[in-house]
Amino acid sequence: MDELKKIDLIRERMEVTYETAREALARSNGDVVAALIHLEQENSPLECALTGEKIWAGIKGVAHRTHKTRVKIKRNGETLMTLPVSLGLAGLVAIMASDELTMVAGIGTAAAILNGCHLEIVSGDEEPEDEFIFIS
Repeated sequence: MDELKKIDLIRERMEVTYETAREALARSNGDVVAALIHLEQENSPLECALTGEKIWAGIKGVAHRTHKTRVKIKRNGETLMTLPVSLGLAGLVAIMASDELTMVAGIGTAAAILNGCHLEIVSGDEEPEDEFIFIS
């Protein structure tokens, strides 16, 4: 296998630049497996930064999808309220942090069940109704 094919193989497997692949191959005396092992063992800050960027991008994507997803509170087919899931999650965290809010949430849930209310989750792809609709 010629040197360029070895460098291409290293680049493909390790997602590194030509220069990095060539240097790793030179340090390994042309042994592709040794070069791969050497690059794998290196913990470069660039790789950590890229991993951090990927993680942050994933978190932002989940947050965006969560905000687009809606929870509808319905009774007898009529929408009483529409809220983004992200607001509901924030409320859940607040409820878990406070004994008083836990009691209020429990009473509110019991009242909603007794009045025949149910929840409907609407994905972000569907057109949401106006937010925070209250119908008496």
